[in-house]
Amino acid sequence: MAMLRGLYCMGLGRPTTISPSLFFRPSYLQARNVKLKVSAAQPVKVLPHDEKNEILGRPMSPHLTIYKPQLTAVLSLSHRTSGIILSFYAIVLATASLTTDVAQLAHTIQAWHLPVLLTIPLKFGIGLPAAFHLFNGIRHLIWDAGHALKMKEVYITGYSVVGLSLLLAFYMAI
Repeated sequence: MAMLRGLYCMGLGRPTTISPSLFFRPSYLQARNVKLKVSAAQPVKVLPHDEKNEILGRPMSPHLTIYKPQLTAVLSLSHRTSGIILSFYAIVLATASLTTDVAQLAHTIQAWHLPVLLTIPLKFGIGLPAAFHLFNGIRHLIWDAGHALKMKEVYITGYSVVGLSLLLAFYMAI
């Protein structure tokens, strides 16, 4: 009742309607005039990665130079490289077979009478990717069968692949 008398007095002698906003409007919801200024957006300049790091004074990441080469990583890279080299061999032989017989090509190379000190390293270099890819492919098939997957076995088979590849390449060269 006292509240109604207070509202009656607020209305200066006449009864007013009760509005919840009259009592419950928080101060942060008070209206104020805001003027907005429209301006063109400045384009964002995007710097390349290396330039941004140089401006910010960040050091260049050492990447592969700080890590000791591991046998598994080296053999993985070598397997891919030997596959690329063998693909190149296939392209060269396929192109050569379009114009001449491969046996005739081998006879022509033999007719050059190259010295043994040159032919053995040359044949070794040509045979090594084939031998390595062969033995490392067998190693991968063993892995696919679920065998030799412990780290000790992985290193043993890795060194075995390298040794057998060198022996087979040398055998093919002589």
